[in-house]
Amino acid sequence: LVLQALQARGYEFPRVYRKKEDICILIRSLGLPDEYGHGTSFSMNHPILERVINDEAVYANSDVFSSSTELESTDPLYHIRQMQPTLTGLIGIPYIGHPVHREREVKGTIVANYDPNKLSTLIKGVSPSGEVQVHEGLILSDIGEIIGEKVANIVDLEFLARQNEQLRKTTEALEQSNKHLTDQAYTDELTGMSNRRRFGIDLAEHMTSIARGFNYNLLIYDCDGFKGVNDSQNGGHPRGDQFLRDKAELLLKLQRQDTRVIKTYRLC
Repeated sequence: LVLQALQARGYEFPRVYRKKEDICILIRSLGLPDEYGHGTSFSMNHPILERVINDEAVYANSDVFSSSTELESTDPLYHIRQMQPTLTGLIGIPYIGHPVHREREVKGTIVANYDPNKLSTLIKGVSPSGEVQVHEGLILSDIGEIIGEKVANIVDLEFLARQNEQLRKTTEALEQSNKHLTDQAYTDELTGMSNRRRFGIDLAEHMTSIARGFNYNLLIYDCDGFKGVNDSQNGGHPRGDQFLRDKAELLLKLQRQDTRVIKTYRLC
């Protein structure tokens, strides 16, 4: 977020260095070519980088390349100096990281370059003559404002994502509930077979298909003498219900095993 904030303000090549003894390691950057990517290391030979890391202070210098400091070819500052000589300014912000996989804190610095002639567009509150009285306060408040906007946007996106996820779950629950109600409306409660209402709907669809040239067979299974079983002294209605369940189980099993059987119904 800090690198993006620097870039949004107009600073060039924002990047993060980590100090490891006398070596500087580039661990994150925006805008640098691949050869200066993650893991690039070079000797800590630049006084400004050393000052930012060792003194733990925000530092801004508009003529950082005017000194006779020799830069290694692996140093991103070398590339910037060669390719964009107008970027002679440098801003440095110290940071202390606390990675989970390390026992000790990691010191480093966040650095970005700029064209001093564009200073008034980079830092709010700069005087017409280009003078900046309080570098640290202006720079940090400026970057903090941009980061605050980015964080707010992230929070908004996360809130919308949570709302969308909740809406998705609610929609799924409603679909499941509607499916359950539909299944109940078209299923015979006793046998688990499709009921007469479902048969009427399906029959109309099949008749339409028949008119278009499709062929279907309709088989009706009539249980002779069922009323006598259902009204008998020996079991009565419970015995009749079990009889229907047993027959339905056989027909449903046939439906599952034989692909020619499309659906089975209880009509009465």
